[in-house]
Amino acid sequence: MFEWIDEHRVGHQLHSLSGTLHSHLGWIEFDAGRPAQARAACTEALTSARLIGDPLLEVRSLDKLSMLAVERRRPWEALAAATAAEHLAQTHGGPRVRSVVALRLARALSSAGDHAGARRALSLALTWHDRSDKDTDAPRWTAFAGQVEVDYATAVWHVETGHPVHAIPFLRSAVNRLGPTYGRNAALYRARLAEVLMKAGEVEEACTEASASADAAQGMTSARLVTRLRTVATSAELIDTASTRDFLERMRELGVTTKKGRPA
Repeated sequence: MFEWIDEHRVGHQLHSLSGTLHSHLGWIEFDAGRPAQARAACTEALTSARLIGDPLLEVRSLDKLSMLAVERRRPWEALAAATAAEHLAQTHGGPRVRSVVALRLARALSSAGDHAGARRALSLALTWHDRSDKDTDAPRWTAFAGQVEVDYATAVWHVETGHPVHAIPFLRSAVNRLGPTYGRNAALYRARLAEVLMKAGEVEEACTEASASADAAQGMTSARLVTRLRTVATSAELIDTASTRDFLERMRELGVTTKKGRPA
């Protein structure tokens, strides 16, 4: 009897560890530009969560699966995963978990074309964020969540509704709030800011932010970052000014190519 209880407890702990590791792996594969591997890792995490009945690990896995589905342009899958995570979070999650899930739901709704629903989800995320200061039981994987993520998600919503100019102050706020602690995210967000500035016609500022992102990211490996810098470089290639020429030269030094396949 006692031997079975021991084995049961060890099995539970191993599945919990496996789920956590696969969740981390899913994010690493996603950042490396390997979506199929990322999805497989997140699916493994979800399986482990369900085997041991860990609802918060399941929320974490569904959250990442929704994010991946958005990137792969599978809006129905993104919305289904985010909705399932929301249902679990209503019963098992505190304010911080619910804020994270609401942000993911907003992104999924927007990818499905429901921008009004996405706006409501963003408002809900902010409401839960405002209540999260006393959320002492929040799981460690929600540590990234906060005003930065709310600002970034709001910026994405503005871009997707066709108002890149309105997104710029939110992206600037997100970049400024990150500070030196989250260097990888800061570089990614700054590159995203450069993309949006370019869309808004602010060419010189876009080149400045993209260069700052590239400089901050030296030594990092991120397919997502390279893709964003390549997008800015491709747009800059069409504009012959001193600032774009300097920027393209800097990108060439870093080995960033344009989408046409030529060195930037």
